[in-house]
Amino acid sequence: MKIGAIINKRDVTPCPLHHHRVIQSLRYTIKADSNLISQFDQYRKKRNIGGYDMAGMISQKEADGMKALAKYLRKEIEEWLHKYHPELMG
Repeated sequence: MKIGAIINKRDVTPCPLHHHRVIQSLRYTIKADSNLISQFDQYRKKRNIGGYDMAGMISQKEADGMKALAKYLRKEIEEWLHKYHPELMG
């Protein structure tokens, strides 16, 4: 999948806050509700802190929640891409 398709239907170069922008763009592409976006953003923030400051900070329950959210989002984004941009699916 191309990240540009999620943001604005074109390839982009990663820039500061690109993860935050991708997450926020989900409200416009797959019509994600504010609760899903908030949950995803909280996971992003926690991952950044855990990845750089404190190993073991994320519980197994949180890791399982992140994995479930990732699977759900992948399915939703792939469906969106097939519907609106099948040429990006390969």
